[in-house]
Parts: sequence; structure tokens; C-alpha cells
Amino acid sequence: MFEEDIEAGQEAHGAVTGHGGGGFKEQSMLDFLRHPSLIDCIEELVGLEIIGSSVYRVRPKVPAHDRGEVPWHQDSGYLLAHCDKDLMVTCWIPLVDATRDNGCLFVIPGVHRKIFRHYTGGHANFLEIAPEELPSPEPVCCEMKAGDVLLMTNLTPHASFANKTNIVRWSVDLRYHSFDVPHNVDEAPESYTPERDPVTMACHPAEADFIIKYPKDSSREVTHVDEFQKIRSRYEKNRPQSPGRGWTPLRERENHRP
Repeated sequence: MFEEDIEAGQEAHGAVTGHGGGGFKEQSMLDFLRHPSLIDCIEELVGLEIIGSSVYRVRPKVPAHDRGEVPWHQDSGYLLAHCDKDLMVTCWIPLVDATRDNGCLFVIPGVHRKIFRHYTGGHANFLEIAPEELPSPEPVCCEMKAGDVLLMTNLTPHASFANKTNIVRWSVDLRYHSFDVPHNVDEAPESYTPERDPVTMACHPAEADFIIKYPKDSSREVTHVDEFQKIRSRYEKNRPQSPGRGWTPLRERENHRP
């Protein structure tokens, strides 16, 4: 479709990915986020009290679509700076076999202890770590079978490149963290005003976080689709503006080399 009609393909892509890529709010999405085997793994990493990060995404990597190719970045590059010290676990799950040809993930191992400089206005307007500023370890190509799970931290550099096949490479990425990490559970979107100090904000204030597991009071756990949709929709209708991080535009990089 994209090769034959770019505009129609982009419209279809937007409809599929939903509001900001996180528009799926059906029971099946909530069941995915709460999958017992997955949550057992997350519990080992972040503890018994688990927040479902607002940043979950369903992603179709479409052949010949410019935004299907995602440059090198860390997820923390998109989060507020005071969260760099905190652990957020990303679960990347391909829904079809992910291969080098259809754009599987690449990661750089062993360098997840710091945030690297990102630039705005990278490929397809994504954030980007400039190639010359990437850490030195050799990237690892993560070819995976459908249903496999790749776990990364918010500081793991990763990228995915062009889909050179004639099929859509579908994937889901889910994120989790502990209650100790700044979140917006029980906060109204209206509380995010321009005057508010950014260090008091959730890591990603533009979308609603929700409780996955809370043994102290299981009634607070989001288990039903009606509650899930209510929480997510409230932020969609009154989306807070993130203060951002002040990353340098890529075109101005020469004046801001480290």
C-alpha cells in the first residue's frame, strides 16, 4: 500500500496505531499487559508493586514507510531527566517473526548505566543518538520468533531499521516500573500546569499510568476494561504538555559536540 499510495498508507497506519501509538484500550490489550507469566518476570526486576507505564505501544513496521525505521536511542531520551536514575523495564514482543530483513531490533549491550546525548529532528523526526556518539560495543541483532520477549532497561540503546520485505512486522512494547518511580496514578491531567516543577512530574506526563499489581490493596489494580479506558481516555482528552529535556536539534549538532 505504501509504495502505491503513500498518503493512504500513512492514514491507515495512523488508524491502526491509535492515539499516539498507545490508543488500544480494549480488554485484550489489558490482558496482554497483565499476562501472568510476563508479570512474574517483571516482579523479579521491580518488586511486588508494579505500575503499568503509560508508554505502551502497538507498532506495525510497514514496508516503505519512513517512520518504520527508528534510529538509535534510549527510551529515557523521551522521559523527563529526573527519571534517568530509575529502572523502567521495556518488554518488546514481536507478533510475527522478527528478522534482519523485516526490521528486528538491534541493541548495544553493557552500556545501560548512563544517558547518552540525544538530538531532536533525527530520522523521521525521532530522537536520535548521533552515530559518531554511539558507545563502542558492537550492536547485537535480535532476530526473534513471534511471541518471544526481549527485556531492556530504559537506558538500553536500541534501534530498528528498514523493513525490506513485503509483509508488515507487527510488535508490541510494554513498560513497567515500581511505585518508587515517579508516576501519575491518582493525579488529574489538569494538575500538570506550566508552573509545576518538572521534578514533581511523572516520567512521561502526557499519558496515564495505571496499577498492575498492588498486594497491599488489590482493589486498586486495574483489571477491567471500563476502568482501563476511563483512565487512559481522561489523559487523551486533556493531554498534559511535557516540559521536555531541552535536547539539541540534530541540525545544530556541530555547535554542541561533547
